[in-house]
Amino acid sequence: MDLFYKETRELTLFSFGGGQDSWAILLKLIFDKTFRQNYAPKNLLVKMSDTGWEHPKTYLFTARAAALCKKHNIEFHLIKSEMGFHPKTWQHLTDNWEKNNTVGSVTFPQTCTDNIKIKVVDKFSAHWIKANYSIKSTLNHQIYKEFFYKYGRIHRILGIASGEEKRLGNQKHFPKWKQQTMKYVYPLVDLGVDRAKAQKIIRSYGFDVPPPSNCTICFFMQDPELIWLYRNLPAHFWHWVKLERNKRNKYRALGLAENKNHGPFGKKTIIQKLKSAIVKYGHWSTEQLEEYKMSHGHCNKSKF
Repeated sequence: MDLFYKETRELTLFSFGGGQDSWAILLKLIFDKTFRQNYAPKNLLVKMSDTGWEHPKTYLFTARAAALCKKHNIEFHLIKSEMGFHPKTWQHLTDNWEKNNTVGSVTFPQTCTDNIKIKVVDKFSAHWIKANYSIKSTLNHQIYKEFFYKYGRIHRILGIASGEEKRLGNQKHFPKWKQQTMKYVYPLVDLGVDRAKAQKIIRSYGFDVPPPSNCTICFFMQDPELIWLYRNLPAHFWHWVKLERNKRNKYRALGLAENKNHGPFGKKTIIQKLKSAIVKYGHWSTEQLEEYKMSHGHCNKSKF
């Protein structure tokens, strides 16, 4: 296979998450010529999968990013479910949970990132590559392989900050076709840019700092974030409680022991988690909760 490898850097795919790390990278791609030459010297495609449950401000800042890319002739796509690239059973974050009376949990394997982000951007990118490079193959992994044989390995930029190296994972565990056809690139790790430095980069270009990338309901959230959700997005909070209740009722009826009938936070229910959070942080103002949220992104638990 290596006989066919060419380091042409013909195409760079940037998986934009809508958060602070992604914004820092996007701005450097646009305004820093040396950075652009090093990380995306030829064709650049920026794409983001819509989970349907992004933070309201993430949608606002993503729209700003799309407009900025358009202004600077960079192709940007927010991949929505109606475009046909989301799995049928994962049209949005809670789709599968609602249909099957289940719910994501810290005690279960994490499947949401894979289904509503990784699979979506892989499928969309294959479709885009086929349309823009006259690829004859039809299956997604074959599209990537045909591109590889013709143009070389695709560079794929991920917004992982310095200090989060544990998220890089072991690429030997990736599907073989990805190992062959893609080179994963982590500019912020390369340059030693942590979250604080990423915020500084954004401000240096005259832009507001967005909140970290996160779905509004996420089993990785911390206590202050749960209080923020309860206060600011009550419809989201109570829908999450409903999903947990439906899951627990389903498995209670099937005879599962209560101590094994877990919700998003394990044995402790969302309500119980909220009550204990209020004891610790209930005195915090909205401004204090907002400040905390600005430094905590749930997707930093993911290797994507």
